[in-house]
Amino acid sequence: MKTKLQVLSLVLGLHPLAPAFAAPNNAPHYFEGELRIEQSVGGKNCQQLNGKITEAQVSWQDPGHGQIQGWIVFASGAPGKLEGATPAKLTITTNHHDAQLNTPMVLSLDIADGKATGVLQETPAKPGFSETMCYWQQAKLTLTEKNTDAAKRMREHAAWYKAYAHKSRGENHARYAQFAEAAAAYDQAFAEVEGVLPETRTDLYDLLFSAARYHAEAKNFALAAQSFQQLMDIGLRQSEKGAENPDLYPSWLRLATYLHLAGRTTEAIPVIERTARLESQAEEVSLEERLLRLRLQGNIYITAKMFDKAQTSLREEITLASAKAGPDSLLAYEARVQWARGLKAMNDHARFETTLEPLTKEITTRFGEAHELARNSNALLGWHYLNTGRMEKSRPWLESAFRGHRALTGNALTTIKANESARNILGALLEIYIKQGIVPADYLDRFAANQGILDDLPYNEGLKANLNLPAFKIGSGE
Repeated sequence: MKTKLQVLSLVLGLHPLAPAFAAPNNAPHYFEGELRIEQSVGGKNCQQLNGKITEAQVSWQDPGHGQIQGWIVFASGAPGKLEGATPAKLTITTNHHDAQLNTPMVLSLDIADGKATGVLQETPAKPGFSETMCYWQQAKLTLTEKNTDAAKRMREHAAWYKAYAHKSRGENHARYAQFAEAAAAYDQAFAEVEGVLPETRTDLYDLLFSAARYHAEAKNFALAAQSFQQLMDIGLRQSEKGAENPDLYPSWLRLATYLHLAGRTTEAIPVIERTARLESQAEEVSLEERLLRLRLQGNIYITAKMFDKAQTSLREEITLASAKAGPDSLLAYEARVQWARGLKAMNDHARFETTLEPLTKEITTRFGEAHELARNSNALLGWHYLNTGRMEKSRPWLESAFRGHRALTGNALTTIKANESARNILGALLEIYIKQGIVPADYLDRFAANQGILDDLPYNEGLKANLNLPAFKIGSGE
């Protein structure tokens, strides 16, 4: 459940200021402290917010023209813009991409001896997307004025206010799997605060991490690597131990992944080798992370045609998975398949075939045709034989792979509509069947005219034999 704190700003109840602040004061002011939620309304789980404390900052300036200007910022929340004729009558507006969330709010504080206290009350706003929301009925703000460069703080808050509009737009795009648009929005958010917010601010990390993640989701690995490299550069400047800091192990692993996927192999090699050095010193490295590092390192070496080093990494992956998870574990089987993929990448086709054929049969028997590893292994063999001109040898592997996909949906038509990989496999099988004279050359035309049934194709004979069930007749019209 996402709290209202994360997506809405606040309605802040005000009290008259102390007399000492009645006259305009042109100097900027900066206060920081905490916000404590005292009462919440909304869904049944919203009451758990009561007592929650978050950091808060307020900055403002009275130019002397009857118009106070400033900002209010909450940790993990939306920044607000302060405006008003007097400190006792300030409005707060937020900068959400969803305009329905930008309802005006009111702020009033009691200030004395460098302290500020106030009561906050929230105006509920309905978001433009479906989500469970919690609303504050009352919260308390307790702040202390700090002897710092208040004008600089105002510039930081203003930059974050601008950046937040892009950030919230990015969140909205990501919600609908529009990853390229989400990444571009996060790039714009970072551009607003770059060089303005101090590098110690975690907001910079969050923006760059999200940008890299969404660029990767959009398959733009070059930009993913660029964003994550910026994040690493900031982290290295903040790290007392430098690049060899074991705490940076997961970050180096992710950077090596992006560099490899972006085709920047020369740069990826020293990064993955540093990751390997840090692994034994890093805390709480899971078995899956260790196996991923070994697999990635092997793949990077293969791309660089450093085959001896690649085989060393891939063998170590098998050894580690077998020792820690067991020789019959899924992790061990995955490592063995990866070894076979490495042989194929090295163009050692003979060893690839003699290794993967019995292994695929073993995986299919143990986990079933519908298991992802079985589907992928059968398809890998099928495509290999088809691409090397051995159509007859390709057919049973592709048939098994398609049956595995079909078992997840119940019929072939639904399968190919939902799964591009399965659609490509069935297309290859149709080509094989036509060349073998099993189905007529105009089969697809007949199917389009509702005269053919995909589940009548020969691949289904294996399905009926395996399941001991009759085939379901699904026509193209259905």
